[in-house]
Formats: sequence, structure tokens, C-alpha cells
Amino acid sequence: MRLVGPIGEGLAAELVAAIEGPLAMVSRATGGPARVVVDLHSEGGSVMDGWRIYGLLETLKAAGHRVEVEVNALAASMASVIAMAGDVIRVPKNGWM
Repeated sequence: MRLVGPIGEGLAAELVAAIEGPLAMVSRATGGPARVVVDLHSEGGSVMDGWRIYGLLETLKAAGHRVEVEVNALAASMASVIAMAGDVIRVPKNGWM
């Protein structure tokens, strides 16, 4: 899942639509939960969209999937909240959160 740029209106709905099909396909193929990697670089944005994305990641974790967040340089404001939904959070030495 790629989340790069501002968290804006409609982004959460786009992410939900983009992840549902591939996630279901991986789960069927492996017979179990999948590993979801979130590529995150954002200065933040819409609080409501951000909470919806956070909720999506928490729902995936509750279903047994492993959520890994990779911060690529910046996770500011609401993006830092989204990052906290990860089972694993990776931030490079030059990253900001």
C-alpha cells in the first residue's frame, strides 16, 4: 500500500478499494493472513481520512494480517498517527516522525 503525499479527501476510500482485491487474492493463495507493507511519506492532512486509514490498518491486524509501516523520510501530523497502526514501524536514520 503506497501512501505518499497529503492525506486528503477520498484517499481513504481509494486505499480501501485498492487493497481489498489483492489482499483477498493473497489470503486465498496462501490459506492464511498476508503481510501488508505501507510505504509512507506524508506531511499529514485530513484528520477524518487519516482516522479511516488507521482504522483500516487496525481492522487488517484484527483479521490476522501483519502490518508493516516503512516511513520514507517523513510521517508528520496525521501520517504519524497512521504509522502507529503498524505491527512494525521502520524509520530510516534520516527520517522524521
